[in-house]
Amino acid sequence: MSRSTFATAAVVDGKNIDVANLETIHLVPLAAQDPTETKKLLEAAKYPGFFYLDLQGDAPPPQVVTDIPKVYNSSKKYFGQHHDLKMKDYREDQEPGYKKSDCDETFEVMRPPQSFRSHKYVLAQ
Repeated sequence: MSRSTFATAAVVDGKNIDVANLETIHLVPLAAQDPTETKKLLEAAKYPGFFYLDLQGDAPPPQVVTDIPKVYNSSKKYFGQHHDLKMKDYREDQEPGYKKSDCDETFEVMRPPQSFRSHKYVLAQ
C-alpha cells in the first residue's frame, strides 16, 4: 500500500509544481465492505489524512452520488458567510469546528465512535 508523498513532478508554464500521490479509494468495493479497500481507506485516513475517492464503477450507492451537489452547496453557503458568523463555530483548544489559516478555511467535524456503529457501511478495524 503506497503512502502519499509530495514530489516536484509537474511543470506548468515553466514552473515546478509540487504534487501529491494520493491513495485512490474505490467506492464500489468499499460499499461492498471489501476488506482490502476498507484497509486502504483506514490507512489513508490515518496518514496523510486525505485521499481520492473514485465514484466510478458498477452501481455506486445512489444516495452518495445524489448527495454530492447538496454537500457542495452546503459548504459553499457556510464558507460564503461573513467571517464573524463563522467565528461562532471556532473552538480554540478543540479539533472540531471552524478553522482559518492564511490560505484556507475548514470546518472539522468529529462524530462519537458509537455513531459509526449504526451506519450502513461499518468499517471494520
